[in-house]
Amino acid sequence: MNRSAVFALRIFLALLFAFGSEIIVWIDPLARPLQAWILLAVGYWALAAIMLDWLARYRVMTFFGLLAAAGVYGMLNALLLNPQMALIDIPRTLITRVMGAHPLMGLLALAVFAGIMLGIRGRVRRVILLILFGVLGVGWGGWARWNGTETYSVTPAFDPILLVIGGVGIVLIAAAWLFWRSRTPLLTDTIPAGKSPYKLSPLGYGIALGALALNGAYHAANGHFDSTAFTIIITLVIFVWAILWFSTRKKGIALMERIGAESDPPLYWLACALILLVGGGIGFNLARQPEAGDPAAWYGVIFTAAGLVWLPALMLVVGGRAMGRRARSLRL
Repeated sequence: MNRSAVFALRIFLALLFAFGSEIIVWIDPLARPLQAWILLAVGYWALAAIMLDWLARYRVMTFFGLLAAAGVYGMLNALLLNPQMALIDIPRTLITRVMGAHPLMGLLALAVFAGIMLGIRGRVRRVILLILFGVLGVGWGGWARWNGTETYSVTPAFDPILLVIGGVGIVLIAAAWLFWRSRTPLLTDTIPAGKSPYKLSPLGYGIALGALALNGAYHAANGHFDSTAFTIIITLVIFVWAILWFSTRKKGIALMERIGAESDPPLYWLACALILLVGGGIGFNLARQPEAGDPAAWYGVIFTAAGLVWLPALMLVVGGRAMGRRARSLRL
């Protein structure tokens, strides 16, 4: 596989990450200055490159492996790319945004990535996925309109900029996928073990970590960091990375190394994207009610629940089993 194909796949995953964390969570994309977007672009590329390296290096092929990678992605995103939002009200936002919103968006991006790589088998699963995209779109529209305000209204005014930005994001994702696909042959278990082209070289790691450091320096200069939160998040990142390392499979390949043999036709994913946009328009026009049916409140509940649940679940299901197996092999 040539370098341009690997680079395109990293850009594709970076755009999926950015779509979730910048558009679905809606961190007001139009309010960012140009230099912030340049730093974000290299930051998302760096996170995507590191996550692809980990997926290949640790031979991730399970949901909980993706969950661990998504957790690390989300915490690093919150700490280095979006601390002005994620660290605004510590300790509350440590659960809702650092541990909740961004890891959840990371898991969504990786799930879509895996679905495109491996295909969605079965008509029922495809229909369920279409429904989930519609629900996600409604939540996205409601969150984008009502996040950060206590205003209740029965006649919200529709702003087409939501769908314009969402549509641009989808077009960029589709363009990156098409470019990658044009340079990638169909593969099924053909990449030799230990020779994955998705692993970063030492120089690649240096460039990726440097890009993340630039984002961190920018936010530190603008006073967006909290030293206590920084220490806590870095400790959690190292802990989740250790779980992922301990759970490495000795044999087999990673999910991105089973490329496209059973992938769905592009029209199916186009339908998913259109349903997401339609759902976004509907959600944006839903009135916010103080008692029930409040889109922003429901999203807050989902983020909080995700922040409280995913790490304990990961520890119980993956961490204990993998660490015990590694300990037995080392005769500790």
